[in-house]
Amino acid sequence: MGQAEQWFHALRTRDVPARLVVYPGSSHLFLLDGRPSHREDYSRRLVEWVTMHTNR
Repeated sequence: MGQAEQWFHALRTRDVPARLVVYPGSSHLFLLDGRPSHREDYSRRLVEWVTMHTNR
């Protein structure tokens, strides 16, 4: 969590639009074995980000 917060802070300090999303109780492997609701939320956010930043 500490490194995620540092990365988020560094991005925001440089005026990079960023969101810090924390999935409680999850590890780095949550995409494989995490709660379905967390995986669904992550996937939705990823698609939204790609769509927004590729002008589609």
